[in-house]
Amino acid sequence: MDSSVWKQGEVNIGLESLKRILPMLGAITFLAALAIAALYTKYITRSILKVSEVSKKMANLDFRVRYTEDRRDEIGILGENLNELSEKLESALDELKEKNTDLEKSIKLEQQLEQQQMAFFSAVSHELKTPITILKGQIQGMLLEVGDIKTEIDI
Repeated sequence: MDSSVWKQGEVNIGLESLKRILPMLGAITFLAALAIAALYTKYITRSILKVSEVSKKMANLDFRVRYTEDRRDEIGILGENLNELSEKLESALDELKEKNTDLEKSIKLEQQLEQQQMAFFSAVSHELKTPITILKGQIQGMLLEVGDIKTEIDI
């Protein structure tokens, strides 16, 4: 019987020690889990924040920015897709700028041609008015039988 009392006392001491250590062990485990969760969250959100930054710059038409993280998960794939989209948009924007420049040149040329046409018509109109005015005066003189010019028209 002595041996069972001794084992029971030993168990009681073990339980008492466990009761004293268990809250501290639980707190340490909780803090370790919290620290690991914080580090993992920072690792995940850092990449998401970089993707967000790249997309914001793209929304402001800055297509030089690139996603540089080397990840093989969904976030990395999203970053690569943003890079590809950025390259295509930059190419399309450059092409549009080039076409816009060509269009502006074409419009300026069209305006110059229109101005030249207006100048030509103005000059021709002026040049034709002088002879027509002279002929009109001669014809009126003939009709009114003024001067040496007489008409043989009997009306």
